[in-house]
Amino acid sequence: MKRHAGFLVCAVVALGMAGAPAGAQEPIKLGVVGPHSGPAAPDGLSSVIGAQVAAQEINDAGGILGRKIQIVTADSRGIPAESVSAYKKLVTQDKVVAADCCWFSSSTIATNPTIDELKIPTVTGVAFLPDAKATKLTWLFKFAHTPRMESRFVDYWVQKMGVKNVAFLARNDDWGRAASGVYQARLKELGGTVLSADFYTPGEKDFYAYFTKIKGLNPDGVNFVDVSGVVANLVKQMTELGIKTKTLGSDGPITDVFIKIAGPLAEGVALVVRYSDDLDTPRNKKFVAGFKAVRSGDVPDQYAQAGYDGIYILAEAIKRAGSTDPTKIREQLKRTDYTSISGSPIRFDDNQQATPKIFVVVVRNGKRVVVQEIDTSGIPY
Repeated sequence: MKRHAGFLVCAVVALGMAGAPAGAQEPIKLGVVGPHSGPAAPDGLSSVIGAQVAAQEINDAGGILGRKIQIVTADSRGIPAESVSAYKKLVTQDKVVAADCCWFSSSTIATNPTIDELKIPTVTGVAFLPDAKATKLTWLFKFAHTPRMESRFVDYWVQKMGVKNVAFLARNDDWGRAASGVYQARLKELGGTVLSADFYTPGEKDFYAYFTKIKGLNPDGVNFVDVSGVVANLVKQMTELGIKTKTLGSDGPITDVFIKIAGPLAEGVALVVRYSDDLDTPRNKKFVAGFKAVRSGDVPDQYAQAGYDGIYILAEAIKRAGSTDPTKIREQLKRTDYTSISGSPIRFDDNQQATPKIFVVVVRNGKRVVVQEIDTSGIPY
């Protein structure tokens, strides 16, 4: 994974340099903060590539306000404190006028006060939290779905997979607890049983003790909440202990990285996503081609979609504002009426939360295949 991530860093840097304007007029700098190294690097870098592809498309079409867009990245390693530092650097040193931040929920929660302090318009298409209704959002705009929206994924487990008795295993952070918690609540609402609920420290590698416990429970399925590489290793260790059950994913391991590492064990795994690369539209085909040009052999995933749409949402707000003044950009973000690369309308409500479409996918023959759209309309968050 380290070699893979290192290659991607080089590729992303090369793309950023290739898209940098050579003219006399200064570029419009947009920041991207996320885990660009560490365990989540392949997934975090997917967002960066998505952002770079969007910037390249915009620049090829003439840029904005007569200027090119330049993506400036900052690595948080997925650590909340480092996310705060990375965001500050982008704003105070690199002089970005807007940003896409901060990927993990814990990182976004930790950075949100700094976002408000520095008064820079910021979007996130990945972070579950902070909850836009429970936490007042001023400069942060969320177009990622909320935990309760995603909880309707559990309906597929019960109604289509016949899974009612579930063991839950998730990373012990804000995202892991939120996702696992809403899944458990929805399972109970549907008459299912939570056999166990365990949480491990991010970075743990030995999960055999958890699986020994789970094996004795004989679950219909085991739900995992973590990033792609970690879930792939979880599935491998579960299989090594001879646990024969259905693997239930989340919106975490939704990348080609998971499929490559898990290999045949990825087959049949159910996941929940906001985007599928097989969308048959000219715009999506162009996006897929642009992504493949950087990450050869891979197709874009939800994290790439988040980076791509985030830059377009910011660019359109800047264009409407006719200015790079952060206050004017923020006012125009409130008026966003954008169609995602997935075809989902993105409009922010009074809490600065959008309500995107989400889909259930199942891994079949090494590909993510959409099997059901989840209706998110009217779901309270």
